Amino acid sequence: FTGAFDDPDTSDFLAKLNSQLSQDQLESITHEKIEAKYSGTVTDVRMYYNCPFNELSPTLQKVFNKMKSELSQKSKMIEGISHDDVHIPPLTQTNARKIGKAEFPDGGGVIFEIFIEYLDEMSMGDKLTYSTALKGVISRVFKDSEAPLCDYRPEDPIQAIITPTGVISRMTTDIYKNMLSNKVLIECGKQIREIWRGER
Repeated sequence: FTGAFDDPDTSDFLAKLNSQLSQDQLESITHEKIEAKYSGTVTDVRMYYNCPFNELSPTLQKVFNKMKSELSQKSKMIEGISHDDVHIPPLTQTNARKIGKAEFPDGGGVIFEIFIEYLDEMSMGDKLTYSTALKGVISRVFKDSEAPLCDYRPEDPIQAIITPTGVISRMTTDIYKNMLSNKVLIECGKQIREIWRGER
């Protein structure tokens, strides 16, 4: 990534460097390394601009024109489909000053919004919620060798241990009824399946 400069002389100088030096040389001199907070699969990229299109650089115009072409093709593919959930917004100039937490530069500019799908493993300090209004914060994560087991079915994992004070303070005592009734129903289903297979 190479940052933009308001000074036209600096921009011209970098453009000349770009035509004369190799890619490796350019990266060591002008390029800034941008790293994402997460690593994963890029699932979507959305682009926005809040200045006249002809004021964008030729490179940006090329990128935006390519995206406009792709959106146009998608719109043609769904022509005649009457479904309220299918909507492809056009890529046009916006009057917004910010998108999400990102603000446009003074005088107008562009924002690229990149969506990354990644696996987030739960760890200490993460918040979680159960099937009711009962929520909490993970205070400890057990290793598999330390995890508690059921006496009757040791292969069934115990995925969470709830603090009793959290249940009382949040007035979600129905969690005990839900937990016990669900356990009975699941166990009945397992035993019926075992009888059907002749395992019992």
